[in-house]
Amino acid sequence: GCSAGGPPLPVVYDLINSHYNSGGRGQPSVSVIADSPVFLTPSYFLQNSLPNWNVGTIMKMIGFDFDMYKNEESFPLDLLEYSLERSNKNDKWGFVTHNNDQISLWYYSLMGGSSLGDLFDGGRQLLSPKQDDLGTLNRKLAEEMQSQWWTELNSSMTLAANDHSNFDIFVMEGNGHCGFGLNTPLKYTGFEEWASTIVKEHDAPIMVADGPLESPSNSSLSPTAAGLPSAMIPNTNTIVKENDAPVMVADGPFESPLNSSLSPT
Repeated sequence: GCSAGGPPLPVVYDLINSHYNSGGRGQPSVSVIADSPVFLTPSYFLQNSLPNWNVGTIMKMIGFDFDMYKNEESFPLDLLEYSLERSNKNDKWGFVTHNNDQISLWYYSLMGGSSLGDLFDGGRQLLSPKQDDLGTLNRKLAEEMQSQWWTELNSSMTLAANDHSNFDIFVMEGNGHCGFGLNTPLKYTGFEEWASTIVKEHDAPIMVADGPLESPSNSSLSPTAAGLPSAMIPNTNTIVKENDAPVMVADGPFESPLNSSLSPT
């Protein structure tokens, strides 16, 4: 599960596990990896937004006491711990994240009732070299929020890992967020070996490449856990198009919400 596809995985796992492993031998293994999940749930979100999603209905399907935890900021950790307690201990779980994820941080601020876009003057103050008093204050507030986000996330994941031997964490240094499941972590040295221990089937041998994945358009790139290449641009000549349909190519790189003046609705 990538980004917003990560938080539902404890529920999805529990439903699948209950369905296929209801009894008997030959139970299938279920592997779970959450990549850059927007995990934390501030009180403002729990009180003002979560009720609109009617999640209590599906929580009843897995037997989770939603009413007990629905107003607790530990709600996502409580749900994760609940699924891990009920999990097949042979099933492996993995949690992948950067220690500075501007996308998750942006949503964390919105879910907390504030907006980093307001702090950064529409998202562009962060990139401005101008250091007036307001800019300095905004940067300080943003740094404090980032520190708070990482402290809470790291604490939650550490608790889960300490309590459950089949749960593990892979942290990537620096800023980043998944584009689609596992595409970014696969560029980091060590991730393939780490993930292989989660998804391998029973005693099957682990097959690992000799080195990190490389961009096909630039084989000299060699990303490591210390950081990624500043740009990995695909060769648009290789894009597959249907019949004579025009090929749609962006004029420039995708901008995160922090680098955009767009206001989410």
